[in-house]
Amino acid sequence: MSMERDFVEAPSQMLEEWVWDYEMVSSFARNVDDEVLPEDLFNRMKAARDFGMTTGTAGQTFLAAVSLNFYNRNPDEIDFLELQKELYAKYSVFDYVGGTYLFANFGHLNGYSAIYYTYQWSLAIASDMFTQFEVAGLRDKAVAKKYRNRILGAAGSKPAAEFVEDFLGRPWTLEAYKTRLESAVADAAEGSE
Repeated sequence: MSMERDFVEAPSQMLEEWVWDYEMVSSFARNVDDEVLPEDLFNRMKAARDFGMTTGTAGQTFLAAVSLNFYNRNPDEIDFLELQKELYAKYSVFDYVGGTYLFANFGHLNGYSAIYYTYQWSLAIASDMFTQFEVAGLRDKAVAKKYRNRILGAAGSKPAAEFVEDFLGRPWTLEAYKTRLESAVADAAEGSE
């Protein structure tokens, strides 16, 4: 059995969370003078990430709409530029800039075709799986072993929903993903005051 595309990015997306833990980053992030990354700089980097998270999510949603709409119709009848402009107006937080051809540089249109949405879907799954580490700690060996065995080791052996449920002890939900976005919105609003 091969891995479902709507799960395949989840392990790498979850792994990205460790670089947003100062204890982890300070164990290796050093400059040429062997000075550790200052914690205040790290905190500002994290705030910048959170500030841009909702815009980035909106951008990913726009790209998912492009992906779907470029593949859900007869290719002989598509005016790619006009469709791109329509999708900008409907889904993008930014206005279309004349003379640009996003579709000509959107590499994931080839390969992911109509299912680019899977990046956000995988992130939702990763967010839920990460809750296990948030509760137990990022360096908890028991959770790490359980993750290795039930997620990484099981990948492709059965449907992803089954081994994710094995790891979580319940079916996965969107709650952690929604909480993550809501927290980013709240943090951004607080930071802009």
